[in-house]
Amino acid sequence: IGTMVYDRRTGFYTALICATMFSFFSYARYALLDMMLVFFETAMVFFFIRGMTYPERKKSSYCALYLCAAGALYVKGPVGLFVPFMGIVVYLWKSRRLSEVRALNPLLGISCALMCVLPWVLYVYKTVPDIWGVISHETVNRFFNPYDHIRSFLHFIFQTPFCMMPWTVCIPLVVWDIVKHRRLKSYLFPVSFFLPAFLFFSLCPSKQSHYLLPLYPFMALAVSKALQNFAVYARARSKESLFCRLTCPTPLKAGVVAAGIFLGILGYMVLIPWLNSRISVEPFCRQLDKIIKPEDHLVAFDYAKPYFCFYLRRIIPEILTEEELEEYLIEYSAYVIMERENWEKLGHINGHVVLNYENDKDKIVVIKKGSPHARFITRTFNHNTCI
Repeated sequence: IGTMVYDRRTGFYTALICATMFSFFSYARYALLDMMLVFFETAMVFFFIRGMTYPERKKSSYCALYLCAAGALYVKGPVGLFVPFMGIVVYLWKSRRLSEVRALNPLLGISCALMCVLPWVLYVYKTVPDIWGVISHETVNRFFNPYDHIRSFLHFIFQTPFCMMPWTVCIPLVVWDIVKHRRLKSYLFPVSFFLPAFLFFSLCPSKQSHYLLPLYPFMALAVSKALQNFAVYARARSKESLFCRLTCPTPLKAGVVAAGIFLGILGYMVLIPWLNSRISVEPFCRQLDKIIKPEDHLVAFDYAKPYFCFYLRRIIPEILTEEELEEYLIEYSAYVIMERENWEKLGHINGHVVLNYENDKDKIVVIKKGSPHARFITRTFNHNTCI
């Protein structure tokens, strides 16, 4: 994308910067659908700009765009189409190229994408009761009637600089380049895809850091362009200065590569083990894996975490209400993962604690349904002993 919008050097820097952003690098290690969504949404943007850049490949590029749109629909539903299509509309509008919408043929393309998703929708409609309620709960309700992770409008404004580390220091450089040199037009592409989506997610009361993952490639593109412009500016100001020689393309490229390698090694050797010891649930999953058998029923009560499925290598259904949990435990003998706070509220549900886990982020218990006279058996698990 960076190569087609600007040049090969900017594209190279963009890939390196995006890969070494702290939050992007961290989430790339998790078994999250959000990272798959980033792939499909970024691919949609790639095929869009490919069709714009190479007219002879326009038809094949736009067909591939809508195939990726179908993948985004599979992963996240209608929300998966918001970032790419909103960015495309804003970019075409501001660049005065709205006539390209005819070549995109969005009505036919989105209809084809929906047809690709239709078999899954029909299957879920027949097998999952109240599927439309679930879809509404996970999409519309999060915006108009939020029920978890409620944050202020300014939450992402303060959080994003931390997620962009170590490239946070380049944010003032981007602003300076746009304001001082009036270069908004040269940043039109990344700004068109970043700003509308950022405002949308800021307006949404329910906020989590991984919501912004699809925006990281465009933040990286803006930072890369700012670094390139700054290098040109420095050379123009003083061709003979030491600072200019340090910022010329080859040394700058070597410095960025060296910094990326160093930060990657540092994160792998120091930061990741430290985070694992403080917030990872892998030790908890290892202990639980020793307790449960493959044929045992395992569910989560109002506490679905994708990394549980990853570490335990099994699908873990989520139960959202007390009534559903009671009905399930009447029918099955099962293990239930839940937060300790919820377990304290559910004292009337018969069962005993088989695993009690706590780290800096989570307080989790695992219960197993027992007889009416079952005693409460608690095994305390200290995460520091398993790192």
